[in-house]
Amino acid sequence: MNGLRKSSSIIWFTLFFALVANKLSAQVHSDAKSDTLKALVKGVITDEAGVPIQFVNVINVDKATIGTSTDKEGYYQLMVDCNVDVRIRATFIGYSNYDFVVNLTEDEVRVVDIVMKSVSEDLQTVVIEDDNVRSTTFDRINAMAATMIPNASNDIGAVIKTLPGVSSVNELSSQYSVRGGNFDENIVYVNGIEVFRPFLTRSGQQEGLSFINSDLISSISFSAGGFEPKYGDKMSSVLDITYRTPQEFGASLTAGLLTSSLHVEDKLGNFTYLAGVRYKTNKFLLGTMETEGDYNPTFSDVQTLLNYKFSTKFDVSFLGNFSSNRYVFIPESRETTFGTLMESYRMYMYMEGREDDMFTNGLYAVSFNYHPSKITNWSLVFSGYHSVEREFYDVLSEYWIGKLDNNLGSDDYGNVVQSMGVGTFISHARNSYKSSIYTAELKGSTEYGSHFISWGAQFRQEHVADVLNQWELVDSAGYTLPVTPDSIGYVDPSSQPDFNLQMYEYVKMNNTLNSSRASVYVQDRWTFDTELMEMNLIYGIRASYWNVNNDFDVSPRLTFSLLPKSWNKDVMLRFSTGYYSQQPFYRELRDEHGVLHTDVKSQKSVHFVAGSDWNLFLWNRPFKFVSEIYYKYLYDLIPY
Repeated sequence: MNGLRKSSSIIWFTLFFALVANKLSAQVHSDAKSDTLKALVKGVITDEAGVPIQFVNVINVDKATIGTSTDKEGYYQLMVDCNVDVRIRATFIGYSNYDFVVNLTEDEVRVVDIVMKSVSEDLQTVVIEDDNVRSTTFDRINAMAATMIPNASNDIGAVIKTLPGVSSVNELSSQYSVRGGNFDENIVYVNGIEVFRPFLTRSGQQEGLSFINSDLISSISFSAGGFEPKYGDKMSSVLDITYRTPQEFGASLTAGLLTSSLHVEDKLGNFTYLAGVRYKTNKFLLGTMETEGDYNPTFSDVQTLLNYKFSTKFDVSFLGNFSSNRYVFIPESRETTFGTLMESYRMYMYMEGREDDMFTNGLYAVSFNYHPSKITNWSLVFSGYHSVEREFYDVLSEYWIGKLDNNLGSDDYGNVVQSMGVGTFISHARNSYKSSIYTAELKGSTEYGSHFISWGAQFRQEHVADVLNQWELVDSAGYTLPVTPDSIGYVDPSSQPDFNLQMYEYVKMNNTLNSSRASVYVQDRWTFDTELMEMNLIYGIRASYWNVNNDFDVSPRLTFSLLPKSWNKDVMLRFSTGYYSQQPFYRELRDEHGVLHTDVKSQKSVHFVAGSDWNLFLWNRPFKFVSEIYYKYLYDLIPY
């Protein structure tokens, strides 16, 4: 206790000494100035309600280096020259400046209390909306809000899945279905370049990172149907992403247990660059799945967008991406309960082996952009996509199935009471896939009076090499194993050449496919604006050809929008219809046995979409009421 009192005395003495030293220092400083400053101005600064204002700047206007600021009580004091006019100004953000002049005699102390008046200006609500987008079937998505929605992959797909008509059954996957369609019916553009996804992925945990880097996005537009001819040949939806053009240096860093990312951007004269690096692992999420084991998935990618402006009329841009996704899994066991309330079963599985999948792909695109005038644009784009994928696994599983006790009053309720069977199965795969896609595209646009005309032509060359080598053996009580010559039921293999070990599944195939595609489109946007209404009509046609099945498709499309000004309400009415023909890719041609069917025709759909959106104010806040009905007719579908 005495030691504690002694320590307290030392602390109090130290604090007292520091306060005294500070006071003496302030006095010495004041005395040093007393040779020239012989008068003092002091007072309290408050607002119009009498509340003291802290941190108000009080300065000598003629000697800007001399000044002070108010404390938390609003008190200030300032030494000034005597026998001269001294202009003093009090300033604070949100308040009008307060100026006054004093002329004091030597050693005079003047008390000047100040009441500062607040300055406020009501700004009208500013609504920025792209009328061109509003009159189409596209929805503009806030890019900043999109990055704030929490999800396992930190991916823009999490936002798309929240839109009307969009659904997904796997939170680990960036894929989604739109209005009953398949995920392969959605087309994605980044800066006008179509992007692709890995081919061999079978589940969400294998997908890794999607192409779109949220750190680089400037704008996001999404259409769930009824889109224009320039947006390709997929049947369900369009996601149009634009990466931003930097105006100054910027960077961001995100670090986490699941995802990490880094991006930098800058403008150096006529050259701009935008680059991002990402890393992701689902190891901690996959550890909670039914199948227990050692999960080690690692996904990473790097992207860049470079642009150089040679003049106001000509610029060149480069978009590049390289991604490496690897999925390694060593399974150990699994427990699954299935059946009905009246009859339930439980299966235990014990596993050995390993799965090692790798998906590596890269995309590059060079765009030459020419703007001869403010209303005319030309673009020549060359792009390439390369993919190298493999799917290797050898897994031995031994299973045991038991019947559960479903009697609620039983002591063994929920436990296995009867063994129903045991067995073994072995899965093996050595699958590899390589593809290269080269694209050349020329497109342009121009204005002609109230018309905005767009056109384009594209040629694509595709090379695919696919090697399939996979089999699965299912056995129960050894019935698939060879028997010895002295066993009952023995069959001499030499007497029956067709007598082989029966596999549950066996696929061995080596496929190559070289093909060419060509497509053209032209569309017009006609705007008609009068005192009574504003009308927009977007109409056009798209044609495509593929030399594998010699399928030539013509797709007319139309969108009509009307804004009645006589209603005195901001209501936009829309109607859209179109014919959409989706030519097959390699995956649609290959059946479950690896055999290619090159006579498969294009999948087709017809869209009818009618909707409206109404901008209104409720409770002094802006709202948008959106309604839409649609009818989609699909035929010539390819199930796989």
